[in-house]
Amino acid sequence: MGNLRIVSVIACSCVLATGCASAPISIAGSALPVSLAQTQTQLSLRGASNRLQSIFEERGWIRAANSMQQTTRNWMARLTGQRDQADEAEAPGAPPYLAHTNFSTMDSAVAVARLMTDLDEAQDLVRDVDLAAARLVSRDEDVSRTSLTRDLELVERALAQSREALVTFDLAIATVSVQLDEDGLDRLQAHRSELARQSEYLRDRADELAEIRRALPAEAAG
Repeated sequence: MGNLRIVSVIACSCVLATGCASAPISIAGSALPVSLAQTQTQLSLRGASNRLQSIFEERGWIRAANSMQQTTRNWMARLTGQRDQADEAEAPGAPPYLAHTNFSTMDSAVAVARLMTDLDEAQDLVRDVDLAAARLVSRDEDVSRTSLTRDLELVERALAQSREALVTFDLAIATVSVQLDEDGLDRLQAHRSELARQSEYLRDRADELAEIRRALPAEAAG
């Protein structure tokens, strides 16, 4: 019964991941220039998004090659109001996290503790991006359409990476599930659900930023 539930969760997770990890924008880490016109709120968002990418890559929850180009179709779909098209993409490849951590031979108690710790760390990083984006959405700041476009890119990138990480964690949970009783599996799923919920909050924030951007007047050329 537990294994059947795991298979179902992985299937759903892969759908979610492909729904966000659309074809990517070329904004790797610090590639975006820091504009003098950026507000402190925008700079906080940039820092949170870059920190998420750096740690997610370092931990192996996402593949670095994918992280450098995460979200072009998703981003463009939001900008043009075609949200449904933001749910089409290819699934990410095998994550380094599983290659470097032998969950199949790890003691079950150690594996559960490791996964819960990692899930919580990932959730905290996603929450930081969400909170920074929420502050930007709620504040009445004079921002340019161009700078807000960069902000949306950063949120979309973090969203794509959070969903890729969810697929990674689901595969890890599936690996250790054969060793776990119902209680251990439920504890892991509770932590996993919190990360998934935080990822969906980030999707809401991306939608809100896209709406704000669409409402801004186009900037004059030259």
